[in-house]
Amino acid sequence: MKKLDIIFALPPAIFLIVSLLTSCQKGEDLPGSGYGQIMVKSTFSEGADTLLIWVDDVIKDTLSLEKPETLRPIILASGERKYRLTKLKDRSVLYEASLDIQAGRTTTPPPFLYDGTSALFDDLETKPAKDSLLVRFVNLNSSLPDLVNIKIILVNDETGESFFIKSLENIQKTGFGKFAQLPNPSLITQGASRFTVDIYDSASDEVVRTGIPLTFTEPGTDFTRDFIPNFVSSLAIKAGSRGRIVISPVFGRLAN
Repeated sequence: MKKLDIIFALPPAIFLIVSLLTSCQKGEDLPGSGYGQIMVKSTFSEGADTLLIWVDDVIKDTLSLEKPETLRPIILASGERKYRLTKLKDRSVLYEASLDIQAGRTTTPPPFLYDGTSALFDDLETKPAKDSLLVRFVNLNSSLPDLVNIKIILVNDETGESFFIKSLENIQKTGFGKFAQLPNPSLITQGASRFTVDIYDSASDEVVRTGIPLTFTEPGTDFTRDFIPNFVSSLAIKAGSRGRIVISPVFGRLAN
């Protein structure tokens, strides 16, 4: 009997799906023994352009205002890998480093704030005085003036008293301002108390908003507290819903 060569023709739609799956996998490492992974986290200013994540000169993912962190791990072969962040538009390099990928483990590159011009990283050296807290701000609210001044107030919720604590001038949109050291509230007033922030236009000294709550997020959790001793906090002034102004954490760590 004469043998027949049988050729199966894939329908166009199925062929397209197979092609897409193949192209998506191109340049990606497959999981297995000898592989680890990375997760990238960032904070974006309003209007900041999309960034590209490169590993060993291959684009692995993107970051944006709508997606400031990787939604799923990037699987990589273990060993030393070249990690780079670039702008989408002109591919200019914002940050690059070598990552030591270990099999079966997740590596997290340093989180950063992208202000549209540069990548800003946490200050890992500065420490507060014992039982105090350090805080600094960046202005990421497009509706606010380019430069604002801040007054930090301690409010006693039981007595209604308020105490002026610190002022910070010329908080800008392209980098963090100076640190302010906040004392333990129990040294100033007794009972339930909390910090609030008043914002002023640096040019005119006109009041922009007062009484904005100032809280601090415990490292590794979503829990917020009114005060964390020996804590270093970098915060962003951002736009909230319905015209509100909110203060959100960017970096936070306990000082060693």
